[in-house]
Amino acid sequence: MAITKYTCLVCGYVYDSVHGDPDQGIAPGTLFDDLPEDWTCPKCGAPLMDFTEVVRNTSEVIIEEEPVKDEPTKVIKKKKVELPKKNEE
Repeated sequence: MAITKYTCLVCGYVYDSVHGDPDQGIAPGTLFDDLPEDWTCPKCGAPLMDFTEVVRNTSEVIIEEEPVKDEPTKVIKKKKVELPKKNEE
């Protein structure tokens, strides 16, 4: 089952489908889309249309690996390059 959360735009209450809303007869596991049309925010009474889905940031996570002990180390040689001198006038 997908875990979905919706936030009330009026008061900030978060409806979490994992917990449902037992005080209003909504069982745990009830998806937001399955709530009855007359369900309202338990904090402020706002209707369903005043809720927005909480979107998680799915940006890529980059993990840097540490070198393996027995793996040979790569050596990068740098070469010094002299730039031509400017003509002095």
